[in-house]
Amino acid sequence: MWNAEKVKQLAEWYVSPQGSFALEQEYKLFQNLISIWPRRDYTLLNIGCGVGAFLEMFWDYGFDVTGLDNNLEVLELSSNRLKNRAEFQLGALDDLPFEDESFNYASLVTILEYVEDPKKILAEAFRVASDGIIVGFTNKWSINHIINSTLQLLHKKPKKDSQWVSPWQLIRLTKQLYPECRIYCRSTLLGPKRTWDVTSSWSKLNRIILSFPIGTYVGMRIEKRPKPTLTPLLLKAKEQAVNVYNALSPEATSTIQHNRTNK
Repeated sequence: MWNAEKVKQLAEWYVSPQGSFALEQEYKLFQNLISIWPRRDYTLLNIGCGVGAFLEMFWDYGFDVTGLDNNLEVLELSSNRLKNRAEFQLGALDDLPFEDESFNYASLVTILEYVEDPKKILAEAFRVASDGIIVGFTNKWSINHIINSTLQLLHKKPKKDSQWVSPWQLIRLTKQLYPECRIYCRSTLLGPKRTWDVTSSWSKLNRIILSFPIGTYVGMRIEKRPKPTLTPLLLKAKEQAVNVYNALSPEATSTIQHNRTNK
């Protein structure tokens, strides 16, 4: 479950050697995904902001950010980290205290693994974001998870309280909620967790941003109102329309009339 204890555990892990390496790759992954989005004067709500690591990242990338969490103690930690660079709101993750389309964008980063009803939280993100959503999660079908699951089964270890997410199930869920949206996936951290180190022979592989959701960490960009793609034929038609418009501009029209008068 998403609570203060879990948030603190994640924060402690992110400052460990493996955690800091993973966090660096996750930052790069999100930077890749949001590179096409306008950011100056655009707002983003970080749902489940925790101690503010990703909230600060989005601020660094140029968004006007607001962090929301359901725990006051956690929210204070995030507020102490960002101070006046962000706004903060205490509220339920599945019942956001905002009007429809209050923000340009919303983000759900390492949060769906710890909630009972991911669909409800994703639906709320769609409701409050006018343009798009960024989602980040640990991948159920990654090499890392398959190895961990096998070891847990062999050694009869108890399951962890987090539920790794299936990219395919999340894509289907997203399409159910908003059929007209467009989804783009990237992933990173291809190798098992023990290889997440700058000195590992896997280091270069773990740094690659993959175009398919096969790495341990998956980032998903959801466009609510995707811009239509112009085919070469449409581009040519647009160019011809511009030429016609320019020919009929006042300057062009007066030139045509002047030429006719002189004939």
